[in-house]
Amino acid sequence: QTDLMAGQIQALFDNPTALAPQVRAGRMRALAISQPSAVFPELPSFEAAGIKDFKPELWYGLMAPAATPKPVVERLRSALDKALQDRNLRADMMAKGVSPASWSPEQFGQRVRADIALWGGIARSVNAKAD
Repeated sequence: QTDLMAGQIQALFDNPTALAPQVRAGRMRALAISQPSAVFPELPSFEAAGIKDFKPELWYGLMAPAATPKPVVERLRSALDKALQDRNLRADMMAKGVSPASWSPEQFGQRVRADIALWGGIARSVNAKAD
């Protein structure tokens, strides 16, 4: 955010909730969003803004070391599923632009790999380098 406001970078992808204070204060301008959000209900989607086939999605995930025993992973997933059923927690998440969801470890792994392929392809296409 600091680099965008200082003119060091031209664009930023971030969580709508994290950007809202800067946008509302006029220090940043929101251009498009990947999916409808209670945080920025007026923003068009990337597709509506003319960027076809680009549907990035911010997600949060619960991770554990690869060697975590399966019963521990199942217990963590069960606790997460139970928490996500709480009406107040769901309402708070939705108000912040987060759509609660629970995926199996296999589905989540597929999602991570798909995002690595998406963003890795974008980075390679513009010859991006990490500083």
